[in-house]
Amino acid sequence: MQEYRTARTLNPLRRLAFIVALLSASTISPQQAPSPEPPAAVPPVRTTTHLVLVDVVVYDKQGNHVTNLSAVDFVLRDRGKQQEITVFSDDHAGESLAEKAHQSPPPPLPPGVFTNRPEFHRPEGPPTILLIDGLNTAIGDQLSSHDAMLRYLRTQLKEGQKIAILALNESLGLVQDFTTDPRLLMAALDKINSSTSSELSGSSIQKLTLAEAAALSPAMLRIIDRNNQSRAAESTDNRVRITLAALRSIARGVAGFPGRKNLIWASSAFPFSLQPGSGEYLDAQRNYGEDIRRTAALLASARVAVYTVDVRGLIVGDVYQQTLNPVTDPLVQTVQPLDNPQTVSEELANSHDATVESHQTMEDLAKETGGLALYNSNDIKRAVALSAADGDRYYTLGYYPEGALWDGKFHSIDVKINRDGVKSRHRSGYFAVDAAQSSASETPQQRSHQAYEELRAALADPLPATQVTFRVHIPAIVSAPKPQVQIQFLVDTSAISFDVVENGIHHCNLDFMVAAVSPDGKIVASDGHTVDAHLSSDQYAQMNQNGLPFTMQLPLAPAEYSLRIAVRDNRTGQIGTLTLPLAVQAP
Repeated sequence: MQEYRTARTLNPLRRLAFIVALLSASTISPQQAPSPEPPAAVPPVRTTTHLVLVDVVVYDKQGNHVTNLSAVDFVLRDRGKQQEITVFSDDHAGESLAEKAHQSPPPPLPPGVFTNRPEFHRPEGPPTILLIDGLNTAIGDQLSSHDAMLRYLRTQLKEGQKIAILALNESLGLVQDFTTDPRLLMAALDKINSSTSSELSGSSIQKLTLAEAAALSPAMLRIIDRNNQSRAAESTDNRVRITLAALRSIARGVAGFPGRKNLIWASSAFPFSLQPGSGEYLDAQRNYGEDIRRTAALLASARVAVYTVDVRGLIVGDVYQQTLNPVTDPLVQTVQPLDNPQTVSEELANSHDATVESHQTMEDLAKETGGLALYNSNDIKRAVALSAADGDRYYTLGYYPEGALWDGKFHSIDVKINRDGVKSRHRSGYFAVDAAQSSASETPQQRSHQAYEELRAALADPLPATQVTFRVHIPAIVSAPKPQVQIQFLVDTSAISFDVVENGIHHCNLDFMVAAVSPDGKIVASDGHTVDAHLSSDQYAQMNQNGLPFTMQLPLAPAEYSLRIAVRDNRTGQIGTLTLPLAVQAP
């Protein structure tokens, strides 16, 4: 893809009247500001503030959800220091999925207008995503989890519960968008071809029998083993990279949806560890801490609760009785034992080392996001039912951390309930990352490169990113040998960040990018602009009512295209994307 970043300054008033007139038929209104009186309703999250939202599920000794609490029943601490709860909502503590299913949809968009606003795609009830992980799961475990999910859809799917199905293999793909129809969901599951991923197959790893090993010198055996451990580590590296990118893609896709979201991740290996790697060979050691921190922060800010499900079911044998020796235990065994030979995929996914780290990662990820880890049961049905129940019965607490340093470190959260016999489930903390401060410390070249890479990744996401929401109008295309396609944006100011400079001027910095993709997946044309907007108080008030406008043009020959559109808030790194079909007619 060609480099796209060029400098351009937006003249807001000149473009405002033109675009707003075109979109005046739309009845979509901007999000309203929250009430200033605490405790308030949950506001749209403004990226310029350090408001921390915590979704809390409360249940009694029998596991029943408790739905009659108020703000005074909660005590919330950040790193041990009690915080003032300035936002409290029990809107999701008593309303059923069936009741939510009968809420009125928004009015239709005018012709030629498209949006990534969640209310136009919002699933009723808690959005639930089922992630079928073929990248990290052996084929036999994929088949058993497929059967378990089918049984749930046939017998237990609640009225009004919408589920989307994503499949992870060499990349993340959308198999079925949100729907309540079990027939569509079952058909989508049947579309997933169960197979061992290339990264898990270990085709480049050389296995030796005992007889073959005996015929080789110790030095040669060590060379082969060293190569095998390095290749196995590279395989794990690739799986970690793809897996974390998929989780970030999901977080971007549902970030704009209000409230709690549920992600059910069905896998037999959760390949990354929150601890530094170790081992005999230095080139086989890995530490994914920074990538994991970034991913966990995205999931937490998007209010995604992760329910990790080990689809291997009950693991028997001596796997828990062994004591892992990180100095000598290899990633894979070069010499095959006669009594218990394993394939490379089984070793990478089901070895003692992988199993212990997987279960620890499952627990950590679930705790950090307010979900649950389920293993030794292959209970996908229970995970789906529990996530739906939790998403249907929860409280939202919000606070501005007192004296908190936004140092990028993990800040623990503790919630106590002033009620006997009840427990709570919530995310265990957050990474105190101020994206605007982090961006300010980078060089222009670093910021440019990061923005480009993030936009490129987001444009390939199977779900539209909703961190930054906007509308797009594509006017009728004037017939010509190579027509100019006009893309007119209105960006929701409630979804982007502003800093206030002298004399009340509001400043924002955005990247706009468009790419036309042919039916065979090739990028035919692309363009992008960086917009550095300085708005007076009056202009800012107008933008809050109508959106921030910008127009781009892309010359395209007559053909069928998929038009991919992205907006990035360069102060926070948050992104919005949209994909729409485009037909350019021949003159």
